[in-house]
This record gives sequence, structure tokens and C-alpha cells, in this order.
Amino acid sequence: MKGMTVMSDGIVIKNLTSGYEDNLIIEELNVAIPKGKITVVIGANGSGKSTLLKTIARVLKPKKGEILLDGFNVHQYSSKNIAKLMAVLPQGPKAPSGLTVEELVAYGRFPHKKGFGALDVSDREVVEEALDICGMKELRDRTLANLSGGQHQRAWIAMTLCQKTDFILLDEPTTYLDLAHQLEILTLLAKLNQKEARTIVMVLHELNMASRFADYIIGMKEGKIVAKGPPVNVITSENLRQIYQIEAEIMIDEKTQKPFYLTYENISLRNS
Repeated sequence: MKGMTVMSDGIVIKNLTSGYEDNLIIEELNVAIPKGKITVVIGANGSGKSTLLKTIARVLKPKKGEILLDGFNVHQYSSKNIAKLMAVLPQGPKAPSGLTVEELVAYGRFPHKKGFGALDVSDREVVEEALDICGMKELRDRTLANLSGGQHQRAWIAMTLCQKTDFILLDEPTTYLDLAHQLEILTLLAKLNQKEARTIVMVLHELNMASRFADYIIGMKEGKIVAKGPPVNVITSENLRQIYQIEAEIMIDEKTQKPFYLTYENISLRNS
């Protein structure tokens, strides 16, 4: 990337203002997302979580400010080159009807091909590796429509792995999944992070899951960052009161040494 100066690793967001047409959701936001860690963005509906993720992923163009990926502005990359560096899994991804698991996963190799070039031996090896890591080899010939919720998400995650990127962004990857499948997906992502040092950034609603699996948490409200840091510094009664307007009892899990909430109540209902 000639002419650009490397500033730091990870994702650095500077003076970011972003939104939809004239509706600004995020204004003058600054935050650094650590490389090689799992970062989870939390907040109530409408707090700017998905807007932040979409802007990082270049789905939304910022009104102001910049996003640096390993020191380089993400908008100075071509679409194909950014796809070699950053994989993105949006909410409720859609695929063509009749597509099999293996066909979907193989799409992850397209950023590395010239034009519509066929997959070569090395590409096939990457596809096999992704299927294996995600436990999908036995389901490779099954169509996406015939998968359970957890299997469906694992298929899409396998596709993102095929891109062989250092950065993976996921917008609510556990939505509509039961607790067992939520645990399945987040455990898989944690293993990827631990084994391959992938930088994973995701939006989650379930706070106890966020606390358990995150190295770093960003708490948002009304487009601003209320708290950031390791879970023990963010998942506190005071922060949850500010972010969600709830009164929660926080405990520390003896096994993980991560905070979790036992009970909570809505402050507005309690005071009504």
C-alpha cells in the first residue's frame, strides 16, 4: 500500500461519524479494537452496535473519520483486497436456493482467484480444512435449507474461514439459536481465536455469553461508548444501569473468573 503510513495493529477507529442518509447514529466515536483477541460489542437496540460493525465492514460509508486496519485506511483497499483481509458475516445471511454446504464454503476462496477461475488443489485443501474445523464434513452435500440453526451458522462461519483473513466480523451470530447452539458457535469461534490468533469482532445480545467469551467488550448507548475494556471492567452494575436501564446483580464465575448477572429488573418498571 504505497504512500500510507503504518500506525498500529488491530482496528483503530478515529472520529467516526456514521449513519443512514441524514440519520446519524454514531458521532465522533474513537476506539481501538485489539488484534488477536475476541471483542464483543454490546448495547440496547438502536445503540449503534450494528452501525459500527457495518461501517468497519464498509457496508456503510462513514460520514466523517477513518477506520484503520493494521494501520491502513480500509477505504484505500479494493473490494477484492479487503476481502482477503477481513471476512464479514452479517445478520441472517442469505444464499441462492439449492446451494450445498460445500458450495457455500468454497465461495470463501473467490477473493483469492482471478476472475471466475476454478478452485485449484490448494483451494480445495482450504475448503476441506474449513469444513473440518467447523464439523461440517459429513454435511458437505446437504443443502442449506436442510440444516439446523446451529449447522447453518457453522456453514457460514466455515465460508468466512475459507477467506483466510486475520479479521472476522460477525453481527449477532447467535440470534435465534437456543442456548446449546449459542454455546456451540461461540466455543467454535473461541477455538479459532486461540489456535490461529484471528481477530474476532462480534455483536452479541446475551451478556453472560459475551462476558464468558470476550477478551474485550465495548458497551454502547445512543451511538457513544459508555464502557470498554476486559469483561470485569465493563459488566458491572453501574455500567448495565447506564447501558440498559436495568438493575443487575453481578457475580464472578469461580471457574472462568468472568462476571455474570444472576437477576435483573427494569429500572423504569420498578419506578413506575
